[in-house]
Amino acid sequence: MPAIDQCEPIVITAPQKEGWRIRNRPYAAKTHENRLEYVFADLRLTHRSDARTLIVVEVKWFPDERSFWNDFYQAIGQYVVYRRALLMNDVDVPVYLSISSAIWEKFQDISVIPRVMDEIRVKMSVIDFEKAEVMLWKH
Repeated sequence: MPAIDQCEPIVITAPQKEGWRIRNRPYAAKTHENRLEYVFADLRLTHRSDARTLIVVEVKWFPDERSFWNDFYQAIGQYVVYRRALLMNDVDVPVYLSISSAIWEKFQDISVIPRVMDEIRVKMSVIDFEKAEVMLWKH
């Protein structure tokens, strides 16, 4: 089973304020056509205005400055694998990487990170942890 990031409760509350509801927690995607192997994204959400509107969210917590780059590599790797696994299963829904506003600001200060994120088309939800609100949906 997947590890639950410490910030996940806040990341759940923030989109709920915008009308999103948890559909699955975690959300499994099969990774092999002939075997029962899965990867697990943290959430699959549906919007109250249209139950057919679905998104998958991977929550990432960057708890320690010393492990920032390892956490970043892991987050990007997981994001790409989840996106590919969903497409392999004919599930065409957007995948979002959800991070805190503090980490978003740090991402902007390291010039290579926004370029990588744009190059691989990472969708983001940026959460203000103090208000438990979504600051930004980057499509």
